[in-house]
Amino acid sequence: MKPLLLVAICTGFLGGCSSMSAIMPFSDDSNANEEPHSEQLVISETQAEQLSSSAISTSAEFNGEVQQRLLTNQPAAVKHKLLEMAKKPHGSAKDINYYVRGLIQDLAGNLQYVNNTTPVAVTSFVMLDSDYTKTNLIGTQMAESIMHEVHKLGIPVIDFKTTDYVRVTPDGDFIFSKDYEELNGDSPIRYVVGGTLVKYNDGYLINARMVGIDSKAVVGSAQSFIPNNVVSAMITNEKSMQEVEADKVTAKKTIVQG
Repeated sequence: MKPLLLVAICTGFLGGCSSMSAIMPFSDDSNANEEPHSEQLVISETQAEQLSSSAISTSAEFNGEVQQRLLTNQPAAVKHKLLEMAKKPHGSAKDINYYVRGLIQDLAGNLQYVNNTTPVAVTSFVMLDSDYTKTNLIGTQMAESIMHEVHKLGIPVIDFKTTDYVRVTPDGDFIFSKDYEELNGDSPIRYVVGGTLVKYNDGYLINARMVGIDSKAVVGSAQSFIPNNVVSAMITNEKSMQEVEADKVTAKKTIVQG
């Protein structure tokens, strides 16, 4: 009986070691570092390629359906312009939001006094050599992007261009206004983000700062540089949309006159 008992114990111990070897991620098995079988590797790559092709095909079909729906019942001139814009490669180019994100990270790094109880407003950026009474598309988009980034920091943002009512018109329904007489002048703004733009040959230098609305003290500042290609792409897209809207108006007039 003793030899049989000893054999049973050894068998159980070896079985336990085999199970532990299967569980542990790092094994002393001499085959653990061997390369996987080449046939299995080829099958795995083939399956991955088929799945990728299927996903790309499905995505292309979906995008095609969406594009067709967008183009349905559009005038010929508008269809041509939309198709031209759709064909432009997106790539991985950096847009203005990329540079604004870095700008706000820089500003947050030296920000004082501002927290989740101090409401902030954001104003349009202006050209440094101007009289500070006009802005441009870059300055306006800078303000829009900064509002988003400041909100992401957990700081309350006041959009002072929001009216107390919704204006319903044949051209759309609107909550924002640029008419100061339609806006509430009693907003709980504690700090304001603003800044200036300086044009260089190869882009724009951005000077941003956060200022106390009462004290006028600068509580945070940052600088960045936006290359010309980013600005040009934004202006080109804006012009393209204006041309699309102009084509729509022309098409409507042609239909009415016809």
